[in-house]
Amino acid sequence: MNVNDDNFHTKTKIMINGNWVAFTDQGAKIVTVLKNARQIGNIPDEVSIVRDIVQNEIMIYTDSGRCMRPLLKV
Repeated sequence: MNVNDDNFHTKTKIMINGNWVAFTDQGAKIVTVLKNARQIGNIPDEVSIVRDIVQNEIMIYTDSGRCMRPLLKV
């Protein structure tokens, strides 16, 4: 798919470890799928998935040495 200047700014950028790797127009759906995959164990718990609506970005961090906080699901 070719992206021109007209529709480029409406797309959500997908960043992995600070590198821009892709863009999509289904940002909310992708974040939901990724978080569900992490919850059932298909993606390691250490992977951070963040959706920044203001910047229109999805940031995925897989680098080592990341701090984790405990999260209890009730």
